[in-house]
Amino acid sequence: MSREYDGSQFVCHLGSESWEVTMNHRGIEFTVAKTAIPGIWQWQFRIGEQIKTGKTETKIDLLAIRRVQLRIDRELKRSAGRRPEPAK
Repeated sequence: MSREYDGSQFVCHLGSESWEVTMNHRGIEFTVAKTAIPGIWQWQFRIGEQIKTGKTETKIDLLAIRRVQLRIDRELKRSAGRRPEPAK
């Protein structure tokens, strides 16, 4: 089963434990997916040329999504602090 909701795409496979969502936060597309280990979520996003990946532990899908959004906010703030110096 695949559906779109509020700019997000949810992919659920009936009869299995697969679950994956692709969303957009502050212009950054990210993916959160359930792993084979219960309560462990895998995530990925890209800012510029850097691809960030990781895992988070929670039984609540919306909390996993929120944690990735907060990570994106931190990375955007960090990258804004590293602006290239103007050429002289």
